[in-house]
Amino acid sequence: MGCIGVGYRFVMAERVRGDTFDRARLVAVVMMVVASAAAFAGALMNWTTRGVLPPLPDTTFEGEPPQPTEPITGVEAGDGNIIIVAAILMLIGATLLGVRRRSAWAWLSFLGSVVAGGIAIAAWRGIDDINSGFSQRADVIGDIDPAAGLVVVAVAAFTGLVGSILGIVATPEVEA
Repeated sequence: MGCIGVGYRFVMAERVRGDTFDRARLVAVVMMVVASAAAFAGALMNWTTRGVLPPLPDTTFEGEPPQPTEPITGVEAGDGNIIIVAAILMLIGATLLGVRRRSAWAWLSFLGSVVAGGIAIAAWRGIDDINSGFSQRADVIGDIDPAAGLVVVAVAAFTGLVGSILGIVATPEVEA
């Protein structure tokens, strides 16, 4: 009888461990880890293309004519440092959600995703506006467009957002 009882507990433990919430939480953790790595990589990639100067009038310059802006990474623009911190928050939240199984850790990842997404959208919108904070920090000369790094950060933030919401939903709080 002891052997049957031990086997029954083992089968029940496997069934509880592999329930729908646990599988959804695993998917959420994987999404948040991938989003964190992508946001970190995107912060180090180019956020802008090389500037293209409009045709200059025939005037004499006191020195050299203005040079178009070279591609700028997120870290060089300053916003990439905040993205790196947000990526670390997403990674910590994902790791602790997988280990501790508490929705508070998914909320931490949610916060990191919102910060990363907000910065990516603000930078994207500010690229064309010469008066934006991003353009002023990047010292933009010429017409520039968003580059791959900014796209990667935006997609990573969205993926992290979806993953953290899935983690929150898949981790119901247990009443004590």
